[in-house]
Amino acid sequence: MVTVRRAKPEDAHPLSQLLETNTKENLTPEEREEGYITGGGPPEDALATMAAEPGFPVAADGGDVIGCIGASTFDQHEKGVVETMADACAEADFRGESLSTYQTFLYGPAIVAQGHRGNGVLSEMFEALVEIVAGEFEIGLGWVANENEASYAAHTDGLGMIPVTEFEFDDDQYTVVAFLVSERES
Repeated sequence: MVTVRRAKPEDAHPLSQLLETNTKENLTPEEREEGYITGGGPPEDALATMAAEPGFPVAADGGDVIGCIGASTFDQHEKGVVETMADACAEADFRGESLSTYQTFLYGPAIVAQGHRGNGVLSEMFEALVEIVAGEFEIGLGWVANENEASYAAHTDGLGMIPVTEFEFDDDQYTVVAFLVSERES
């Protein structure tokens, strides 16, 4: 039975393995059609820190971690794709207001193990994430590689996120998606 709970620092190692397994580079072209992680996700020490602050949900099947939706702040990341995304967001609006006027957090990485996809696990983790960040953040911002059609659909069609801007990093094109936390609170 799959359960969703708040991540603990000791989840960092199995989460790191799950993320690494589901990177674009480690999947066949057929497996990539179901979605993938760009860049492998944060290192274990960063995952442990993120589990403590701001916190994020994981899905577990028995004792096995089978999914997560990370949450972090911009300052918890080294330069690179997050800095490039932040630069793009500095010029972007969300519903007519500059993103810079909101308290934002970084949504992701989000992954559900291949054998558990399509069963509502992502939606359950998303609901748990909203509970964790509500009151501290107003908007969640994530990025999806434009060629990752399954992930884009899961986030826009499935979770109702709104595309707000695009950027390029290492010759890949990305779309930044956003959601208003207060609209998702139950």
